[in-house]
Amino acid sequence: RVVWLPLNSAGAGVAADTGAQPGSLVRIGPAPRAAGALEEVEA
Repeated sequence: RVVWLPLNSAGAGVAADTGAQPGSLVRIGPAPRAAGALEEVEA
């Protein structure tokens, strides 16, 4: 998949957080579970 990472908008933090540079490849996956996070349950 190709994902556009904005460099000069409200979503610019994604590029900064990944250290992505124009033209670079990054792997995007789920965030690690936070310590003390509650489990989701189905009703």
